Amino acid sequence: MSNSITLRERAGLEPALFLFVKQIGECLLGREGISKEKIEVIAKRIRKKKIETIEAPRAINTNASKNEVQKEKVGEPRMELKTQLQFELTEFEGNRGEDRIPVSGNYDYWLLLMEYFLAKSDTFEIHCWNEEAANIDELTSKLPGLFEITKESQMTIFIGLLTEEIVDFLLTHHVGKDGRLAWFSVFLSKKEQHIFSSEHWGTEFFVPDVTEEDLVFIKHVAPDETNFNRYT
Repeated sequence: MSNSITLRERAGLEPALFLFVKQIGECLLGREGISKEKIEVIAKRIRKKKIETIEAPRAINTNASKNEVQKEKVGEPRMELKTQLQFELTEFEGNRGEDRIPVSGNYDYWLLLMEYFLAKSDTFEIHCWNEEAANIDELTSKLPGLFEITKESQMTIFIGLLTEEIVDFLLTHHVGKDGRLAWFSVFLSKKEQHIFSSEHWGTEFFVPDVTEEDLVFIKHVAPDETNFNRYT
């Protein structure tokens, strides 16, 4: 994992597209123990949630005169570049990366991250594999009517506004009976803007517009074995 940035730069890929290629490559190599059908689902989800955060450069009209181009540049407000942060755990319980259970055996770091970004968000989206029936049933039975439920390929997706009941549930029912985080992915947003995502059962994270304050907090609470990739 330490050579991620070098590989990305060598490949000439945008950060989010690199993450997409990297994750799919790991699946194809069997490192995550995920079937081909699930690979396709993950591919669609990553494209939707991550690649959309990249802003395409503004095209310049090559037919315009030099004076017109200069005038356009002077009159345009400068676009501030966002700093994106991707970070992930690298050590797992029993060296079993396919289970994605932290080597520490607990999710204290996840609770701290969620508390921090929940305070910045107003909506949530949870993705569960359909086979994770117990976790899906717990959501639907304990929080009836508080979200929309949709089916997408092999996933069940919950979308809704963040209420006191939902926040409390996320912070108190986050571990499944198997000891792993209960939800494959959790996305947090504010005013329809992606704020934070927890993926691969709370072992991979993405912040599309990280501040210095965010970064200090994240590095303080993240496990020692966390790998960070920061892009501008």
